[in-house]
Amino acid sequence: MRISTSFISFDIKSTAGNLIQDNHKKITGIEYNILNLPYKITVIDGGVTNSITFIYEAAEIKQTIIQNGSNTKKLDYAGSFYYETEHLATRSFEVGTHQRRQDSL
Repeated sequence: MRISTSFISFDIKSTAGNLIQDNHKKITGIEYNILNLPYKITVIDGGVTNSITFIYEAAEIKQTIIQNGSNTKKLDYAGSFYYETEHLATRSFEVGTHQRRQDSL
């Protein structure tokens, strides 16, 4: 069963009442995994369909994000290290983050 307004929809069949659509943000669908975490978000912007897929480990820690559409991108998480297309992109510290320069490996 869904509860809908002109902008958002919620799934009240699930016990969590998950958001499944947000037209204001152009989100046409949100799917959840068995841990009740977002698994796939679908966005339609200007007639182009894009999706973001999240992969978690059993402890509910995000492992991978895959963005599909006109520009496919994959982000892997390993603790405080973030890898983009198998290259270190960002390292998080308690006081901030360090990002790789675009012109370096």
